[in-house]
Amino acid sequence: MKKYIGLLLTGVLFISAIAFAPASTAAGATDSYWGATATATTHYTGYDASFATGAPDATTCGDVPGQAWTYGSPYLDSQLVVELAEPKAGNELAIYFSNDLVDNLRIELAFEGQEGFYLFSDIDEDKTCANDTDSEYPNNIKITRVLSGFQKVSAIRFTVETDVDYPEIDAVAVVATRSAKPVKEKNPTISGPAKVGKALVANEFPNSWGGYPNPQFSFQWFACTKTGTNTPAKKPADCTAISGANDDDFKLKAGQKGKFIRARVIASNSAGSVTVFSKTTAKVS
Repeated sequence: MKKYIGLLLTGVLFISAIAFAPASTAAGATDSYWGATATATTHYTGYDASFATGAPDATTCGDVPGQAWTYGSPYLDSQLVVELAEPKAGNELAIYFSNDLVDNLRIELAFEGQEGFYLFSDIDEDKTCANDTDSEYPNNIKITRVLSGFQKVSAIRFTVETDVDYPEIDAVAVVATRSAKPVKEKNPTISGPAKVGKALVANEFPNSWGGYPNPQFSFQWFACTKTGTNTPAKKPADCTAISGANDDDFKLKAGQKGKFIRARVIASNSAGSVTVFSKTTAKVS
């Protein structure tokens, strides 16, 4: 144990490092926003706060100086604060440890525009280098926690709650799934009888759409003078929008008698939108 092999140092450390590393340029991939600066109330010799910033860079999973932060004396309530270069919202908090992990850390988060830190989670896992290293960073044990995806995290604070063992933190990141435009797998369909006074329902197959975030849907019903062919992304020239018919269901009126009905669905998210038209119904009777 390091407790018996070197000098314990205390004090506050301030270090700069790489703040951001994109995982991929592919749509729907993730971006990892790594800690940019770190301060610690204590550190063990060779395990100062600088090693908890940037992307994981441990050369081996084990008790090795120079690749991660761990606490010094006093052990209990020792703290490490890792700050991002700028506040970021994400779906996940990822913490990388470069040695066997025992459940003895409390996690708190600071958010953009808010004072202080807020209790977020505890580390309650026991993991070992022999069995639990990460596939992407094989010299680290990865622990994750779900984030809201809305609040921007500015800093993460770790507090040591027991001195059972030494948690060695190599890297911390807010991970965000990159926005991707909606992707259609099925064209919308219409169910219900094509009769005046009856209701038609548009099925946009919401669970079949790809893209991130999950798309929101809007609807418009059209009355057409003929069935025509169906090019899902293009409104037929013989179709006219029905005023006020903007829900996923529509009750046919006398004015639609003898017409053919189509539904338009627009799927939208922060990355863009996709417009799709259904086939027509039978002639309204």
